Amino acid sequence: MKALLRETVEVANAQNIALDFDERWSAITGLLERAAGAKASMLQDVEKGRRTEIDVVNGAIVRAGKELKIATPHNNTMLWMVKALEETF
Repeated sequence: MKALLRETVEVANAQNIALDFDERWSAITGLLERAAGAKASMLQDVEKGRRTEIDVVNGAIVRAGKELKIATPHNNTMLWMVKALEETF
């Protein structure tokens, strides 16, 4: 998760979008603590055999990274893992 966020912050900052890694990490981990036991929307989609929003989440980071010549291997891996899973539906 930290690697995904690092790539996201780098891409955002290159687009002049102020995103602070430590602040975002704290927000993410705080949300996960409060939502313990809840199911993420993508997991719910997978469980029901529906397409996920992976293209607009991690896919957006991958596309922007390519345009900016910033490597996004973790987001790219996540994108293709979920897309491969969707192909089994």
